[in-house]
Amino acid sequence: MAENQAIALFRKTWGTYRKLVFNNYMFHTNMFAAFRQTVTPLCAERPITILDLGCGDASEMAKSLSSLGGRRVVSNYLGCDLSEPALELARQNMTAPKTSSFLCRDMLEVLRGEQESSWDVLVSSYSLHHLTSAQKQSFFVHAGRVLNKTSGQLVLIDTMREEEESREAYLEAYLTEMKRGWAMMTPEELQVIEDHVRGFDFPEKSSTYLEMAKKAGLKTSKQIAKQSWHHAWSYGFNDKK
Repeated sequence: MAENQAIALFRKTWGTYRKLVFNNYMFHTNMFAAFRQTVTPLCAERPITILDLGCGDASEMAKSLSSLGGRRVVSNYLGCDLSEPALELARQNMTAPKTSSFLCRDMLEVLRGEQESSWDVLVSSYSLHHLTSAQKQSFFVHAGRVLNKTSGQLVLIDTMREEEESREAYLEAYLTEMKRGWAMMTPEELQVIEDHVRGFDFPEKSSTYLEMAKKAGLKTSKQIAKQSWHHAWSYGFNDKK
């Protein structure tokens, strides 16, 4: 695909994504409010470091870090994503941390390359459900390795199936609700989203992630937000908040 065609496709599909974020159809506002509540106690102790895995344009994260206090509370931010056009927007959006950098690389590749106990907070927002089960387990293993072992927190924001729900049942229920409730999206936009969900979304149950976290040495877990199939969880090593 020619570069100008690729950019045009990105702008079209990213515009659809930004529209659903603006209308809070996937509860980004609620999820990032829970994120802020989770990391606020860490910021009170000292400036923290944040690794954002699958950051996209980082718009919601940028707003969250600004509201937390920006440069006073975040000493270093690293975002990674597979879309360079999205990262170009992220570089414009992310002004709050003292230092920020971005990598156009796979998030598992980035995790594997980080040093042990090198980050205070890891964040993954609506990205993990695209991976296979084995890749998800690898994600937790390396997250546990690179987190600060004293007070480090992994914050996972993602869609999750109900405990007795198959992927097929989830897809039908989720897409039915989407078509019913996402009133500001056009039929074309809804079709683009449906095609993506059916082809690339493999959400797990929250209990599956709990088991993966335990295997990776993350002993504590807490559901910090839930809106239908949209969850936010924090995982760590102790009960200190």
